[in-house]
Amino acid sequence: MNPRNPRAWLALAVLALACRPPGDEAGGLHRQLLAAASAERPFPPRLTGMPHAPCSSLGRGEPPCAAPLRAAGGEHGRALVALERRVAALAEAPAAEILHMKALWRLLTARRDDDVGAAIALLERALETAPEPAQRAALHNDLAAARLVRAEIFDRPADLERALLAAERALELAPDLDEARFNRALALERLYLDAAVPAAWHSALDADPDPASPWRQEMAARLERFAQPAAEGPSWDEGALLRALDAADLDAARPLADRFRRRARELGEGDLLAAWGEAHLAGDAAAAATALHRARTLGNLLADLGGDRLLADAVTAIERARPDPAAADRLAMGHAAYREGFELYQSGEEKALPRLEKAARLLASGGSISSARARFYAAGAHYKAERYSVALDVLAASELLPDHLAAYPALRGHLYWLRGLCTLILGRPREALVDYRLALASFELAGERSNVASSHGLLADALERLGRHDEAWHHHHRGLEIAGQAGDARSHYLIYSALSDSALRRDQPRSAEYYQLEAVAAAARTSIPIWVPESLYFLALIHSKLGDLEAARDDLERAKQRIEQHRDEQERRRAMADLARIEGVVLSRARPEQAIDRLSEALRFYDRHGHHLLRLLTLRQRAMACRRAGEIEQAARDLDAGIRAFADLARGKQPLGEGERPAFWRELHRLYDERVAVALEKGAAAEALAVVEEARTRALPLLVQASSSARVQVEQRTPLEPLPTDVIRARLPANAAVVVYALLAKSLHVWILRRDGVDEVAIELEPPILRRSLRRLAQARAGDEARWQQAAQALYDRLVRPWIDRVGDRERLVLVPDEALAGIPFAALFDGRRYLIEDHELAIAPSATLFADATRRLLQRTAGSAPQRALVVGAPDLDRQLFDDLASLPASEDELTTIAGVLDATVLRGAAATPEALLELGPRSAVVHVASHAVLEPRDPLLSLLALAPGATGRGALYARQIYAVPFTATRLVTLAACRSAGESGEGIEGPASLARAFLAAGVPAVVASLWDVDDHATARLFTTFYAHLRRGEGAAAALRAAQLALLRSSDDELSHPRHWGAFMIVGAAD
Repeated sequence: MNPRNPRAWLALAVLALACRPPGDEAGGLHRQLLAAASAERPFPPRLTGMPHAPCSSLGRGEPPCAAPLRAAGGEHGRALVALERRVAALAEAPAAEILHMKALWRLLTARRDDDVGAAIALLERALETAPEPAQRAALHNDLAAARLVRAEIFDRPADLERALLAAERALELAPDLDEARFNRALALERLYLDAAVPAAWHSALDADPDPASPWRQEMAARLERFAQPAAEGPSWDEGALLRALDAADLDAARPLADRFRRRARELGEGDLLAAWGEAHLAGDAAAAATALHRARTLGNLLADLGGDRLLADAVTAIERARPDPAAADRLAMGHAAYREGFELYQSGEEKALPRLEKAARLLASGGSISSARARFYAAGAHYKAERYSVALDVLAASELLPDHLAAYPALRGHLYWLRGLCTLILGRPREALVDYRLALASFELAGERSNVASSHGLLADALERLGRHDEAWHHHHRGLEIAGQAGDARSHYLIYSALSDSALRRDQPRSAEYYQLEAVAAAARTSIPIWVPESLYFLALIHSKLGDLEAARDDLERAKQRIEQHRDEQERRRAMADLARIEGVVLSRARPEQAIDRLSEALRFYDRHGHHLLRLLTLRQRAMACRRAGEIEQAARDLDAGIRAFADLARGKQPLGEGERPAFWRELHRLYDERVAVALEKGAAAEALAVVEEARTRALPLLVQASSSARVQVEQRTPLEPLPTDVIRARLPANAAVVVYALLAKSLHVWILRRDGVDEVAIELEPPILRRSLRRLAQARAGDEARWQQAAQALYDRLVRPWIDRVGDRERLVLVPDEALAGIPFAALFDGRRYLIEDHELAIAPSATLFADATRRLLQRTAGSAPQRALVVGAPDLDRQLFDDLASLPASEDELTTIAGVLDATVLRGAAATPEALLELGPRSAVVHVASHAVLEPRDPLLSLLALAPGATGRGALYARQIYAVPFTATRLVTLAACRSAGESGEGIEGPASLARAFLAAGVPAVVASLWDVDDHATARLFTTFYAHLRRGEGAAAALRAAQLALLRSSDDELSHPRHWGAFMIVGAAD
């Protein structure tokens, strides 16, 4: 039998496997699967130990090497079926080898996205149990291969970065793993990280020096293919285009106009029409005729190319005005004013606005569509001056309504684009997303590739803000591809910068470095000089985070040289202050005293010039340097100053803009976290607890108070001040304990408050370990109960067991989780025998002070003559353009009917389930039950929303900022029965981004909410039981516990699983 014949080899492999001892079955099967892969290699990435097989796919965007193995027929197919039986017969025990084999089978036979997803899940589970570094390296490499397959074959580009990280991790564990070097280079190439690709392929080649090696030959071919310049059309040459227009040489003009449609259109709309206008006004008929001939020829060419007709129609308006000298003069002055205004607009001059408004009036009086283009840029000038609402008013003018501009797709694209920018900054990201999609479609119709690339970047930004990371990646990746084709350095810079920032926020500095190196290179190719030093600042920060201080100092020196060449003195001084701040951060670990000096220099500049956010940021960074220098008291003073500065800002006359809010929110969090760490470093546990209480009680109200969208409605309210610990303890019921968590960089601190005292427990726990445990618990939701219990016990052991012996057996627990813990289903944590809910009533609270205040309000409303009516809202007719990512709730109609019957409630459903109706009837109802989606926005808590039906004043989004503004003075309970967290944030129902928190702040004492989507049938069962117990006079925590236990102890094994009852919690008062 010829061993080089793949079919014969595979048949022999199956026969050999049948004779193999059972104990060696997993190892043997591994070899047989790799043999199958080498017989017909289905994809470019390398699996660990896989023999070489040819692959014709050598570059980006090319198809896979072959069909999936499952598609094979004949003898080969029968052999694969035999292998499949062996895989299926493997033991179910989660040994790493067995999981690895099953993953390889799913990957090699994958025909759908779900098949690769299953392979990835199996590899991740195998990594949880694999003990040896070599085995873990192999698993990480195969995980990289699987993610590359899903990214390329099933169009999931978000997996490309994950593939790169997996390959890097494999190389950390096994630096000589050839397959990981190959997969790393492949991932870099697919990510358009072109600066790193040649070195990666050379590294892979160096590890395989045998010139006869088929893998080396393939890698050399890939490197050669990558190094080949892409087939491009002509480069932009304005002179050549003008000469072709003069000669009416369409064959010469067409390639330039087609490849550079935006530049050609702007040349015609600006320079050529203005040249005609100036020549006309000067009485130079020949020059005017030449300019108009050029504009006419170019306009007709762009129209014939399927692009925008604006230039052609503007020329028609000029020709139509010839019999009327006054009308022609107005058009001439209008076009000249437009070019002047456009040039001022591009340079950021405030004087652009009056020129553009003048141009719009003159052009409109002459009947030219160019007036709409001038009005667009006038709206843009308002946007640049941060007058966002005014810009939207200008865009809403009848002549700028996009439906009226079907023949002008480039103008329509710009109108949608600017409207999206304004609505995003004004706090309506979903509306911005709709506009960005319309802009993208318009620019694709116009064929303006650079604007298409920019639109993809804007879409990605809006999706990231909504927590839809994987969708965002699709647009990042497509934008990079198109920007490369168009030679658009500006779009490259903006997209790479956004990716770098996103990677840093996700604590992935190595990925951030790759992206930022590309951003630096792209910045150097743009005409915006300040971008180069700014990109170098961030590269220095990344290198510092990676521990490469030499590279960071080199980045800063290069940035300084660029700044010194800058002509604008004011911008140069600002850039030098930023440089001082970044240098201080870089020096902070190794030379904290020098860092303090540099940060103080930056702080003086920010103080003088009113840069509030940078001042807060620098105070915190100086405090961190002071801690490292041993100046603990000065660190505390800096952090206190930062917190006071934010409070002063909140009370000041000038509110925060909507676009500023996420950054201020993030910085305020960091100030408080660092202040807690300083107090604990001083050994002042009581002070640390007081800071935690202040942060949890005051931070979000301060943000609301500081915000332009909400402050008018809430500024008359008396802010709630944090209570002293002894006052909180005195107000606790005798059978209750408040458990306050604070997660720091390397430890978790827990305070247990009871009437008779305070206990403190310090637990060794780093955030990355917690995140891994949370991921395992989330994955276990889809598995059986045994898998859930294993993951839930790991969290119980870390988060509950260290303090649970400090409380009584049946004591009510009020948990005050850190934001990082807000997504944990405490009720469903498992101690090895029982779930926590089986032994304790549970409630969640934002702070101990807020729990005490909610309890007080509930007692007042129970004792008074509050109305007993109930309101049930659900099954809304959603605006599907706005809420395209939300699943329908098919059983919510039945749920509404059932719950309304139990509560004897008023029902708002379908088109009647609007934000206005809920805010009108809700505050007059004792109980409000909402069966719709809640979408959380951790980056900006005031943008979390309930998805309802469109009303008279909006499209159905009920934002948290609107809930804050309405006093719910009679309501005792709000139930959010169908919640959905935002993307991958991990934000929980109690966290500051939650809708539960918004209703608490509006005056509702208690809220029931859910951590994840729950089956409609289970939800209806749970709430029917919950409300029945509530009507018997039980407290909310007791009623919810009874409902959860009813499902847990159900005879239906499916309903008893924690995924159906563990998501629900009481937030606020428990009685």
